[in-house]
Amino acid sequence: MQSPQQVSEAEFSGANLGDRRLSDRLQKIGESIAVRPDASFPSVMSTGELEALYRFANNDRVTHDAVMRPHVDATVKRCAAFGTVMSVSDTTIFQFQTQREGLGISEVNALRLRHPRCAGGGVAANIASSPKEQEQS
Repeated sequence: MQSPQQVSEAEFSGANLGDRRLSDRLQKIGESIAVRPDASFPSVMSTGELEALYRFANNDRVTHDAVMRPHVDATVKRCAAFGTVMSVSDTTIFQFQTQREGLGISEVNALRLRHPRCAGGGVAANIASSPKEQEQS
């Protein structure tokens, strides 16, 4: 079993964020997630770490692609070891007819959900699975 530090290194070491401090912060965020991937950020981070996460996420130099690219590359590499892999996907769109604190109303959501005053969003999940077993290191 890998340590949280090893997991974060394997998933995010190739992130090109243009600043070593941002790359280091991504590693620390990855370590926090690896401790309990099923948990919310506030439950696995101290108040200071949570503030650092918010600053990281709001930094203009941090892009979704730059953060996710090394994770996607690592996932592809792991899948290649199995030969045959099924990728199971699900996209769910949810909307609220009344205001929800923190969600707000966005033009993108209004257009996608075809409702001028809705709040909500979407979740796209993908799970890779193989009929072969592989020993975990």
